[in-house]
Amino acid sequence: MDNNKTYWVQRSANIEAEKQNKQNYEFKKMQDKAESLQIMMFAGGAFRVFILIMFFVIFYRIERNLNTISELNTNMLNNMKK
Repeated sequence: MDNNKTYWVQRSANIEAEKQNKQNYEFKKMQDKAESLQIMMFAGGAFRVFILIMFFVIFYRIERNLNTISELNTNMLNNMKK
């Protein structure tokens, strides 16, 4: 009889431990999801900044080249008038 009682007490303790392990697993899984979302948001923000800088660099170079072409055309027109 004592052996049977010990078995059920141990089984009950094992079931409680299993419930606690499952809760810990779910909590850890939610923490991992939150951390991965934070990392993805940070990476996305850094990529946006990179794209914005590249856009401005390209825009600046095009504008600078257009000014050079415009000056050449102005000089050419001035030379043709002479």
